Amino acid sequence: MADHGRIKIKIGEVLKDRKISKTQLTYLAFVQRGQLKRLMDGEAARVDFDVLARICNALDCKIEDILEYIPADQEEQEENNNSEIDES
Repeated sequence: MADHGRIKIKIGEVLKDRKISKTQLTYLAFVQRGQLKRLMDGEAARVDFDVLARICNALDCKIEDILEYIPADQEEQEENNNSEIDES
């Protein structure tokens, strides 16, 4: 199967910047804690657009603040850079 890149979830970064806990976000966005955890851990197989909209609304942010597309070639470059650092 061809590698098309990946989607990086940046919700944790936004929460940290805004000093909002995961628990607070679950209440503000009407999202179940398990669902938020799977999303933030990159374990969600599917993501509901309504959930993303509620998270953006709760955090007063744009979708690009919480999601980032990482192209396959950039992902490989990052992995190579990380392995060089590990070998040092």
